[in-house]
Amino acid sequence: MKELRAILAQQALDQGPLPFSDFMQAALYHEKYGYYTSQDTSADFYTNADVGEIFAKILARYFYKQAQQMFASSQEITLVELGAGTGKLGGDIVGCLLAEFPDFEKRFCYIGVETSARRRALAETENAALSGHMRFSSEYDFPVNAISGIIFSNEFFDALPFHRIRNYNGILEEIYINESLEEVALTPRLEVRDYLSWIGRIPPENAIGEAHLACREWLRKIAMSLKKGLILSIDYGYESHELYSQTRPLGTALCHYRHQTNREFYARIGEQDITAQVNFSALIQEGSTHGLLNRPLKTQSAFLLEHGLIDFVKAVDKSPDPRHKLKMSSAIKSLIHPEGMGGIFKVLEQLKS
Repeated sequence: MKELRAILAQQALDQGPLPFSDFMQAALYHEKYGYYTSQDTSADFYTNADVGEIFAKILARYFYKQAQQMFASSQEITLVELGAGTGKLGGDIVGCLLAEFPDFEKRFCYIGVETSARRRALAETENAALSGHMRFSSEYDFPVNAISGIIFSNEFFDALPFHRIRNYNGILEEIYINESLEEVALTPRLEVRDYLSWIGRIPPENAIGEAHLACREWLRKIAMSLKKGLILSIDYGYESHELYSQTRPLGTALCHYRHQTNREFYARIGEQDITAQVNFSALIQEGSTHGLLNRPLKTQSAFLLEHGLIDFVKAVDKSPDPRHKLKMSSAIKSLIHPEGMGGIFKVLEQLKS
């Protein structure tokens, strides 16, 4: 998008080279030209929520079970979704809760946090029939200890801006972008060096990696806002020792465009997604700092099988409709295939009592 290219080039000319995180923030979230504020993302990738209602139903039943275990039967529960998008996942979850657990109807409310005004408007329109239980907000502005309930996300952390760093012959450098939108390697900012010292790892020699400062900051913010309950994060990623590895010399940063991946970060600015594998070590370490109990990190496949997917498998086997059977079987396979979402996506549960 030429307008956004011009804006970024001028910014780099006026302020000096931009950290990759600043470039990514504009490319994805510029209020007028950013990818998430102006594009239809379904043309470039799909998520768990796009596979069908099975994923949402399993989460709804899981949320109900966790609420029953953690809260008194009369206590009101808040469900907060980070990066709610067009509200499809949230609407499916709320619809399932209302249909299957009538005793829960007056006990919960859903708040979807979505920065894009266009997406919020779509979410409100699509879920108008559920407006009594759902609302959408542009910001996560909850005070300390304001929430008793569940804060959840599906592919939220991977879309947060990150810094790119490299270990060049034993010297740590940070990748910046100049006014020609070309990469230059400079001394890392203090906050980047502090993050790497805190996480306890750097990329191996002559390799590139990502520093997820925004992920750490978001986990801090949501952990402080949670008085009691659960944080559930579903995303693709690894722990630090797997990310900063000789097997990933170029790091994990990628672009998604028309269901293909590339590393052409400075092409199609504002018209393609930019993402990287989440560093779950950062979420785990920051959670521990704020008193969260971290359950063991698990694959999405293991999580779904643990929380009721087998019931859907049995129901599909009994279906007399061959078309429905094929559709549901394909959806289940997409969610749990070890070389697809089932193995690549991880699930982190963090509790505060």
